[in-house]
Amino acid sequence: MGIRIPLKAGTVIRMPNQGKYIIEEKIGEGGLSLVYSAKTMTNGYPVIIKEFFPYGYAQRAVRPVRAADGTILVRKGCVYAEAGSEERFQRCLKAFEQEGQFGSVAHLTSFQVISFADCGDGYAVLPGWSSDTCSLEDLVNGWLESPPGAIDPVFSDLGRVRFALVIISSLLTALTSLHEQLHLLHLDISPNNIVWAGQSRTSPQHGTTFLTDFGCSVLLAEGSSFPAEYVLSCSRDYAAPEYQDGKLDCTTDIYAVGRLLAFLCRGHRAFDLHTTPEAEIQRLKIPDRHRQTLSAILKKATAVLMTERYPSARAMQEAVQLLLDAMPLHPINENNTDAFTLYSLKFLMEGSRATHYSWANELCDRRGVSIDIPEFACCPIASIPSGRFSDDRRFLQTTLPEEIFDYLQKKINASPDPRQTLGQIMSGNYPDLWKRELSSMFMNYGLNRLFAICRSLLTAERAFDTDINLLFHLPGDDIDYFQRCFLECSGGDRSKGLALLVLFALLGKGEFGFAHLARHSPSELRRMFDQ
Repeated sequence: MGIRIPLKAGTVIRMPNQGKYIIEEKIGEGGLSLVYSAKTMTNGYPVIIKEFFPYGYAQRAVRPVRAADGTILVRKGCVYAEAGSEERFQRCLKAFEQEGQFGSVAHLTSFQVISFADCGDGYAVLPGWSSDTCSLEDLVNGWLESPPGAIDPVFSDLGRVRFALVIISSLLTALTSLHEQLHLLHLDISPNNIVWAGQSRTSPQHGTTFLTDFGCSVLLAEGSSFPAEYVLSCSRDYAAPEYQDGKLDCTTDIYAVGRLLAFLCRGHRAFDLHTTPEAEIQRLKIPDRHRQTLSAILKKATAVLMTERYPSARAMQEAVQLLLDAMPLHPINENNTDAFTLYSLKFLMEGSRATHYSWANELCDRRGVSIDIPEFACCPIASIPSGRFSDDRRFLQTTLPEEIFDYLQKKINASPDPRQTLGQIMSGNYPDLWKRELSSMFMNYGLNRLFAICRSLLTAERAFDTDINLLFHLPGDDIDYFQRCFLECSGGDRSKGLALLVLFALLGKGEFGFAHLARHSPSELRRMFDQ
């Protein structure tokens, strides 16, 4: 078996159309070829050169190879077949040249295809990658040092999984075009053959994927079988079981996409001999409900039987998009609290129709419970100008009695970092002394002013009932005690219920929290409404 010796830097490649290119360095390799960065001789424009050099049955001529009569058969530096592999070599050379044809046709169907600019004599020229593009292999390797931005402080892998799903959804868009319009199977989907193009390598925003390397591709003919030699150079970790008998269809590509999803989520650990992709998914630090859905997608995409997989790229994309839609773009509470906070209350009042991620979703995830959350839980309960509070201070000013807001305002303005202090108040992470002083103020002033504010704000009673019922279904001593107070003090008056919820969010749990205000007796709160 010959060793694949790469071309030296400075080697000049002459294409049939008279184009000349200078090799710079080897940047990758595949089953059929070596890949180099290069530049044009005329203006130094960066390009990528693929050299046909199949692994295992070809070698580079270190000197001219001659026939018995002295005729030169292979020039020095060219790649040729090892003895006994000539037929296989020619078959794969045809597949290499066919890659250019398939790539050019695919490019007319989907912009997410990088095709050959020129091809001939065992070389192919592709446009050079810009600084904002890289292979998925390089992207994931880069995550070892600079992982995707964290979405949630409790679930540290949520950002990576979301990035992975965005990549897979984009890839499935391209495959849908190839499968449905061209009836073309790619058959070599792997991290080295997918390019990520985006402004950032740690955020999927404004990015997309591109398909390369159509050397294994075939046109799908219904009921046909394709010889295994067509796909002999496919990436083994991503090869579906049916490669062995050559009976392929679009689900063969779906299998590879499922394996790619596992790689994006867990890296090369997904294919370690001592584990399985499914087991690695269980190690991800993401909410249980997302893990279950992700595992189901992975299981269906990589089923051994072709009939048990997603029937099309479009069907798999729909499943992936549903999971993406259920994931938050950012947390409601930026710290790791599992309490119902002022941030939770703010989202409850504004509603979360745009994101479909409510305060209840976050608390369920962080408290590790599964509750059926109706769509109605995303509806706003309060009448707010322009639909949303302009900022957190405006929220506090709108929701709290004047004397309470003034107290907090003074604390915020006197702190070295007002923005941080405001965030601590909104998340319930502020000093117990302040909570004790706030409790004293409410006991002195009573709850009538807060009650009046809540009566003017509350406009959607049905949505409020939905939110309260969801809150009562969450586990925790703090919520159990709040439920007792709510049922005993509100007397069926939802405005009083909202006032109690404001107090619960403001004071939170702990020694000087909501329970301290009630003096361990709900009747104390009921009396304060009469002051």
